[in-house]
Amino acid sequence: MWKDSAVERSRVEVPPRLKVRPLPADIARLVRRQMAETKTPGIAVGMLLDGRAYAQGFGVTNVSVPSPVNTETLFQIGSTGKTFTATAIMRLVERGDLDLDVPVRRYLPDFRLRDPDVQRRVTLRHLLTHTGGWAGDLFPDTGRGDDALARAVAALRKVPQLTPLGSAWHYNNAGFYVAGRILEKATGMSYERAIKELLLDPLGMTHSFFLAEDLLPYRVATGHAEHRGKQVPQPWWGLRSVAPAGGLVSDVVDQLRWAEFNLGEGRAPGGDRLLKRSTMTMMQREQAKAGALADAVGISWLLDEVGGTKIVSHGGTTIGQLSSFAMVPSRKLAITTMSNSTSGRSLNRAIVAHVLERYGDVHRIPPVIPPANRDELARYQGRYVDAFKQLEISLRPAGARLKGTLTALAPGEDGSLPTIRLALTGPDRAVHDRDIYAGLRAEFLRSEAGRLTFLRLGGRLYRRVSATPDNAVKAKKRNPRAGRTASKT
Repeated sequence: MWKDSAVERSRVEVPPRLKVRPLPADIARLVRRQMAETKTPGIAVGMLLDGRAYAQGFGVTNVSVPSPVNTETLFQIGSTGKTFTATAIMRLVERGDLDLDVPVRRYLPDFRLRDPDVQRRVTLRHLLTHTGGWAGDLFPDTGRGDDALARAVAALRKVPQLTPLGSAWHYNNAGFYVAGRILEKATGMSYERAIKELLLDPLGMTHSFFLAEDLLPYRVATGHAEHRGKQVPQPWWGLRSVAPAGGLVSDVVDQLRWAEFNLGEGRAPGGDRLLKRSTMTMMQREQAKAGALADAVGISWLLDEVGGTKIVSHGGTTIGQLSSFAMVPSRKLAITTMSNSTSGRSLNRAIVAHVLERYGDVHRIPPVIPPANRDELARYQGRYVDAFKQLEISLRPAGARLKGTLTALAPGEDGSLPTIRLALTGPDRAVHDRDIYAGLRAEFLRSEAGRLTFLRLGGRLYRRVSATPDNAVKAKKRNPRAGRTASKT
């Protein structure tokens, strides 16, 4: 246990805020132009280059009650927060309090899953690399008490197991609830307190919070969704039960401090070592092939290689708020964006791409799309449904592409669901080549017998339930108010 935390806390002198300067003019121009094109209300952008920090806010926090976005405006960073959970755990691994490769049940004796073999063998490494194999998009609201996380983990006993343990990567929010609960048990503190003491305070991240009441003294961005050409403010999304998967609220300056730490050698601003350099390197080294969202996964980090240059990244999505966080360690470069609208997806992507090209000499080349005939496309047509039977994707050949209709099968928010257009790039590989999801990779997974079993899109698995596409309109008629349920990435 982190037994001496109270003593350490009394000795820790919180470092001062990171000093920033305005963004270079080329980035600022791009941001303003892209904001106008995407109609995004507000965004904060930060860059770290060779130890110099740049940050700037643009637009407004809320179209209904507008306040200017500045460098201290708080945004939900979504799943970028998973990297905090993993890093805090690695501090305890270095102390010998935790081990990545022993069964989870050593730390949580009452841990239960639907599959008893996975329940017995799953480890922290599986959790932090999304290779546990069960359906991960479970977002239970278990209240605001200190038992919220324990109750969320207890809810996993009924979650379906999709793939054998360690056999396939697919995004697993719920695995991080378990990791966060282990952190609570190992430190004897709430998850939020543990992250504050292990990371936020030593790094001087004084504008990063979990609980809504802690946000009251600050300027906070409101999420928006585009509806009929207008930006509509969305309700605040903040379940304490899922905090380890992405509950952190932060500003762009604190995110640059996080970049500074992760581009460094594991030391806090005052020089105190939080992690060994070898541990930092290991976290950014491939642990499993990923596909869809990235080439590979490290210890929570998503990893890509572009022209021989490694990119270490993560992103996050909550209701109406999107963040991106990317680092090029060899260039000592990092870029972070936080926007407050669903339209910000393409905005964030354009900013990151520009910075990587202009300041990191990293040039992503669009995938080669070979000619495809209808017979080849027809092999992949059919209906694909997520593990919780909330979303269905119906694919059919349309010209040289697979056209997909995304349909909500369960009641949820109203909202338009984008059309999917997948271009085949190789056997069982495809890419979304249009609209806000342009560049999003997709893969078709097969059983050992070669039977097509899953579509992996956005990191999630959709099981093939029929080789015949369905008319998605029928589902809409059954449930006319159905919309996409909230998810985090």
